[in-house]
Amino acid sequence: FFVVGFFFSDSPVLQMALGVAVIIGYSMIVMHGGLWQSATIALVLLINTLLVNLATNHSLDKGQTGLLTSLEALDAQGFDAVLGCFASEEESAAPALVEKQGVTFGFLSYTYGTNGIPLPSDKPWMVSLIDEEKIESDMASLRPQCDVLIVSMHWGIEYQTTPSDEQRALAQKLADWGADIIIGTHPHVLQPMEMLTRQDGGQTLCVYSLGNFVSGQHRLDTMLGGMLWCELVFTPGEEGFAFENAGIMPVVTYFEGNGRAFDIIPLSDYTPEMAEKH
Repeated sequence: FFVVGFFFSDSPVLQMALGVAVIIGYSMIVMHGGLWQSATIALVLLINTLLVNLATNHSLDKGQTGLLTSLEALDAQGFDAVLGCFASEEESAAPALVEKQGVTFGFLSYTYGTNGIPLPSDKPWMVSLIDEEKIESDMASLRPQCDVLIVSMHWGIEYQTTPSDEQRALAQKLADWGADIIIGTHPHVLQPMEMLTRQDGGQTLCVYSLGNFVSGQHRLDTMLGGMLWCELVFTPGEEGFAFENAGIMPVVTYFEGNGRAFDIIPLSDYTPEMAEKH
C-alpha cells in the first residue's frame, strides 16, 4: 500500500510531498489476516496522511471480507479519500478530489492485477485494474474538475531498477491524457524520475517507482525508498502551473535484530554505525 501526504507553503509556491509512504502489503495483509490493523492506521495518521491508496496486487489476498473490513476501518478515520478499492459501485464512480490553498487535486489509481484472484463477478468495480480504455475515460472525466491530476500506477517488474518498456509506453499515454504527476509503485526498489512532454506541450512529472518506504523485506536494494517532493508555481490570472523544483529524498528502512522495530531514516542521516547494526 502507499499513502499520500501533503506539505504546503505560502502561495504562489505550493510545496508537496507525494507518495509519502509505500507500505508493503505482506506485513499487513498476509501476516495479519488481510485487515488494516489499528497500529497500521495509527502509523498512517502519524505521518499526517490525507489519502490512502489500496490498489495493489495484494488487494484481494484475503478476499472480499478482508478488503471490505479494511475499507470500513479506514473510512472510520475520516481520510479525505481512499483510492483504488471500493465498497460500492457508487464509491468507485465518485471523484477523488482534495482542495488545499485554493488548488484542487484529483487522484486516480490502478493496479496491474490481484495475484491471480479474480474480481467478484458482480463487483467488477471493487479494485481499479489497469485498463487503458477505462483509464482514459476516467481521466477525461476527472481532468476538468481539478487543477492538478495525480495518477498512481501499481506496475512494473519487481526488483528491477529501470522501468520496463510497458511502463514507459503507458506513462506517455497517461501524460498525453492529461496527468500532471504519475506515481509508480510495486517494484519494491527505486526507479528513475523524469519529465515527460505531453502532446499539448505541457510537462508531466513521472516517478516510475518510489521503492519501499517501510517494509520487512531484507534485500539490500529494498531497504532504500524515496519521498517524492515538488514545488508547483501558480501565477494569478493564468491557467495551469509550472514545476519549479522536484526531486526524491532517499530514505532507509532501518531495523535491528529480529526486525520487529522499524525506523525510517533519511539516507543523509544514515551512519556507518547504523549500517553495522542494520
